[in-house]
Amino acid sequence: MKDNQFSITLKGSFNDDEHIRLNEFTNQLEVINTVLRNIDSSINKTKSTYYRIINLSHSSPACVVFEAVPFPDTENNSQIIIHRFFEGLQNIIDGIIPEYYDYKIFESLKKFGSSNITEILLSYDNKNIDIPKNLSATINELLGPDEIIEDSITGMLEILDIHAREKKFYIYPIIGPKKVICKFSDDLLQQKAKEGIGHYIYVEGEFRYKKMSPFPYVVNVNDIEIYPDEDELPTLSALHGVAPNATGGISSEAFIRRIRNNEW
Repeated sequence: MKDNQFSITLKGSFNDDEHIRLNEFTNQLEVINTVLRNIDSSINKTKSTYYRIINLSHSSPACVVFEAVPFPDTENNSQIIIHRFFEGLQNIIDGIIPEYYDYKIFESLKKFGSSNITEILLSYDNKNIDIPKNLSATINELLGPDEIIEDSITGMLEILDIHAREKKFYIYPIIGPKKVICKFSDDLLQQKAKEGIGHYIYVEGEFRYKKMSPFPYVVNVNDIEIYPDEDELPTLSALHGVAPNATGGISSEAFIRRIRNNEW
């Protein structure tokens, strides 16, 4: 197998004659796709790699062989991405938190396996990783309990999802994390979230952290303030004469002098 190729082998339950059920087959492929995509985005600002199936066999167990292919005019990071995927997964099994895995990757990896899958084997570079049944429990133990802080954050609201069971939007801060998931339940907050799409907003709420990251992985929103667009803000000339008595009747020069001398 080439350096840019890897495979997954799946075996179903005895009751299914070791065949894999369709929904569970697609679920396992989606786990791999999501993890690889997130690792890619941690390396590159834009997607650099896509994956194609170059071999598919069904001989109990089923096996799928993938090949990583760089997009045109992008740096070839395919081997780095696959290596980080396998190395990070092995670290988790060994009880170590990979430094380049974010919370979303951990949540995706929890979806590996099901009660109807008896074996998941990942292979790359002559190395095999047998996904344990307790992978989800291992991840939960590694991440530990949430640290909860009442805090606030400012950023651009770009994505709003009100159709899922949990209403949420994504805020893209100016500094810090690339994006933060913000969950809410109040109808008033939903209206504010709709009005805030495409605007910078200020969010207050319950920030939840994991020990693996300095940034919150989710915010339970208590309030939203929408900032006006730049063209709606007053100019300096428009502020002229707004507060004529701001200096208390003395000249502006004397007012500034007092401030400098700590007399105010």
